[in-house]
Amino acid sequence: MKFKTILLLCGMLAIALVVFRLHSMWHFRFIEPVVPGDCTVVSGLVGVEDIVVDPHSGLAYLSVCDRRAVAAGQPANGGIWTYDLNDDEPVPLRLETGLGDDFQPHGIDLLSGPSGAVGLFVVNHGQGQHAVELFDLNGRQLVHRKTVQDPLLVSPNDVTAVADDRFYVTNDHGSRGALGKNLEDYLGLKRSGVVYYDGTRCRNVAGGIGYANGIALGPDGSSVYVCACSEGTVREYGRDAGSGALVLRQTVACGTAVDNVDVDAFGALWIGAHPKPLKFARHARSARNRSPSEVIRLTPRPNGTFERQTIYLDDGTQLSGCSVAVTFRDRMLVGSVFEPFFLDWRLSRR
Repeated sequence: MKFKTILLLCGMLAIALVVFRLHSMWHFRFIEPVVPGDCTVVSGLVGVEDIVVDPHSGLAYLSVCDRRAVAAGQPANGGIWTYDLNDDEPVPLRLETGLGDDFQPHGIDLLSGPSGAVGLFVVNHGQGQHAVELFDLNGRQLVHRKTVQDPLLVSPNDVTAVADDRFYVTNDHGSRGALGKNLEDYLGLKRSGVVYYDGTRCRNVAGGIGYANGIALGPDGSSVYVCACSEGTVREYGRDAGSGALVLRQTVACGTAVDNVDVDAFGALWIGAHPKPLKFARHARSARNRSPSEVIRLTPRPNGTFERQTIYLDDGTQLSGCSVAVTFRDRMLVGSVFEPFFLDWRLSRR
C-alpha cells in the first residue's frame, strides 16, 4: 500500500510538472487574431529570418536561408537581399556576398553612420562553422571585410553592431550538442548568453539567459536589449561604451517566446514572437504543422518601464513561425524562420 501511494504521488507530481511547464510555455493561450492594416504577401524567398532597415534610406536588408533544406543536406540558397520601401511596388534584389554557395546567414545588423548605413554584420553558419561576417556597404553593394571566428561562438544567433569592428552577439544555447540543446529548450535551462567582440578578441559579457535570441542597441548606445526566448522576457542591459561590459537594468515580461528585436527611431522595441513555442517546434519539423505568429511593441514610458502592445497576432494560417518585425514610416515587414514569403504591411495605426 505504501509503495502504491508513493507511485501515485510521483505520478501526480510528474503531471503537475508537465502542466506547469506547458503553462509556462503559454500552451493554453487563446489566439485572438489582431490585424494591423493591409497586407501584401511577398513570395519567392524561403526563410526570411531577420530583417533590418536603414532609417535614412528606407532600404531593407533581408537575411534569407532555407533551413529545412540545410537540415536535409541540400543547398541552403542563403543570401542577403534588399527591399526598397520607397518604391510603390518593391521587388527583392539579391546582393553578392563573395562567400560562396554555402553562405547560411542568420541574425544581421546595420552599422550606421551620420548619413545612413555604412556596414552590415551577419551571423553565418556556412561550411559547418560559426562566424560573424563584416561587410562594408558601397552604395548597394556588399564588400566583405572580415570574418570573426572564436571558440566562444558556441551557437551564435543574432548580432548588433556598435562600431567598425565591434559587436555583441548572442549564443542561443550553452551546449554544442543536440542533446544538451534539447534539454535546455524543454527544461527551460538558462545556459545561453552574450559575447562581446572588441576588435581583437571575444569575451562573455552576460550569461544565465534562457535562449538568448535577438539583440539590439538602444538609440543612444547606452542600452542593449536581449530577447530571452524561453523566458518570454526582454532584458535591458546598461552598456559601458569603453569596455563593452553589460549590467542588467531590468527584465520586461512579454508573455510570448520573443525572437528578434528591432529598435525604432522613437526607442520602441518591435519584436517577432512565437506565442506557442511547442507548436513552433512541431512546425520546425514539418511545414504542415502550423504555428501561431505574433508581433509585439514595447514602448518606453517616462519612468523607464515599457508598455506592451500586440500589433499582429495570427493562429498560423497566414504566417507560421514569425521571427522578426521592422518598421519604416507606415510600413511593417514581418519575416519568419521557414515560410517561402514575408509580409509587407501598411499599418492603419502605430
